[in-house]
Amino acid sequence: MVSLNQATSQLLIDRHEGLSSQSVGRFYKNNPNSPGNYDPIWRNRLMQECRAAFTHLAESVAVNHPEFFIHYIAWAKAIQMRVGLPAESFLDLIKAEEEICLEALPAQSAQIVEGYFRLALQEYEAMDNWVNESHLEKEAPLFGVARDYMAALIDGDRNMAEQLIREQFERSNNITCIYLNVLQPVEREIGRLWHLGEVSVAQEHFATSTTLGIMCEFYPQFAANKRNEHLVVAACVGDELHDIGLRMVTDMFENAGWKTYFLGANTPVESIVQAVIERKANLLVISATLTNHISLVVNLIQAIRAEPACKDVRILVGGHPFNIAPGLWQDVGADGFGYNAVEAVAEAEKLFSKFNNQIQLS
Repeated sequence: MVSLNQATSQLLIDRHEGLSSQSVGRFYKNNPNSPGNYDPIWRNRLMQECRAAFTHLAESVAVNHPEFFIHYIAWAKAIQMRVGLPAESFLDLIKAEEEICLEALPAQSAQIVEGYFRLALQEYEAMDNWVNESHLEKEAPLFGVARDYMAALIDGDRNMAEQLIREQFERSNNITCIYLNVLQPVEREIGRLWHLGEVSVAQEHFATSTTLGIMCEFYPQFAANKRNEHLVVAACVGDELHDIGLRMVTDMFENAGWKTYFLGANTPVESIVQAVIERKANLLVISATLTNHISLVVNLIQAIRAEPACKDVRILVGGHPFNIAPGLWQDVGADGFGYNAVEAVAEAEKLFSKFNNQIQLS
């Protein structure tokens, strides 16, 4: 039976084009002197923004997590302000979207959507702090190394970036600490700056390529560790193209002695299920970077649960949507969640310790 939230989500998806067009029309009706009123480029930009807003709203409603829509609005606000739309105009656009939804949707669906808009509007002023909060914390271990490493990446200085990591490894002989306190937060910070338009696509790609090269250089440190009998399959859902975080997770599993099978980005559900069965995997790690991919995570988990050969497979999830929505991992049907690469391994070890105890008691 389809829930009211799911029905509302489908309505938003089915009608998002019309809702977007009406919202832009309402915005200009309410703001006749707004910049770009007679500019087709601006009108098209606002249409794209509305389409994205309704898509994220639909996903947020489907999984009953307003955090997704609120965080989307926060990022959209920052991006639109950067391209010249005043904050008060973006606020008026959100209000226009809400007005149109309340008029166009059935009463029960409109009531659900109204609650999501209300929560987003309540947080509107505080949103600026969220997007401006750096992932590089001054109190964190290796802050200086992380700061210099990121500067080298943004400057396009691969040699300096590699030298910084090698020197830190020589000092500490602790690659886990480097992953957790340098590579991972720097990648997250560069992603944040890219969203804000403060680093280019080229700079982001260069940073990712350089970090992946460094990870490959240090991989033998993990491969030499004593192996246990557990095997983890790691994959991203849908058309996810950002798999460096998942690579870090996989490396940490290698460091802990697990055997790994990395599928990476853009792997079809059928192929993931087949890999889990053929490799006789004990654990499946699923990564999602975008909030509008949570339904794909649910579909993958359901496919695994429906396969008799996977009845003992444990599932761990991670990525941005799970970091901002406490309890989401339970809602999608996973067995656990890791905020970062190290926590993912710790959670997996805990899961299998509990699982083994259950087997001994049965």
